[in-house]
Amino acid sequence: MTENRGGRSSTQSAGADSNAGLARAYLLTYRGPNDGSPADGGVTAPIDVALATRVSPELLAAHYRLGHRRSAGETLVAIYPADDPGRFGPALQIVTDHSVLLMDSVMVLLHRMGVAYTAIMSPEFRVRRDSAGEVVAMGPAADPSAPADGIDETWIHVQLATMGDGKLLSTTPTAGYVQAEARVAQ
Repeated sequence: MTENRGGRSSTQSAGADSNAGLARAYLLTYRGPNDGSPADGGVTAPIDVALATRVSPELLAAHYRLGHRRSAGETLVAIYPADDPGRFGPALQIVTDHSVLLMDSVMVLLHRMGVAYTAIMSPEFRVRRDSAGEVVAMGPAADPSAPADGIDETWIHVQLATMGDGKLLSTTPTAGYVQAEARVAQ
């Protein structure tokens, strides 16, 4: 479980063990495209096997920065260019309330928008926040040490295939589309 101790606001504030636990949660949800071309001529790209075997501290820290302050019901989205200093771009990250069909909605939306991706990871975390929406404690929702009084959130990382996709996403109200589709799907 990661805790925000003394105002420090990164996953590294709780130590390497917490980072390893968070990274494992990401890897357990790793999804790449189907082998070969999708039957519908979709826009997924070949699987990046290296991504499936590691989640960098920079990726975790960026996602934590995105989600460290959030109101219930709010969807946060960040788009990272290929030359992002964290060296995990091009990528799309989303933090939102958990919904059963959320990942299906994200994947459908990306396909509909013509956005190619090489991998998606979507860990579900149980997050306790203070009255200002700041993360106080978090852990994988299935982990018994996750805060029992937290709410379930999905933290999505989409590894994009090309930077052109990031430019397309940055001009589209992606968060609203994803959230609206997830609510309809429930």
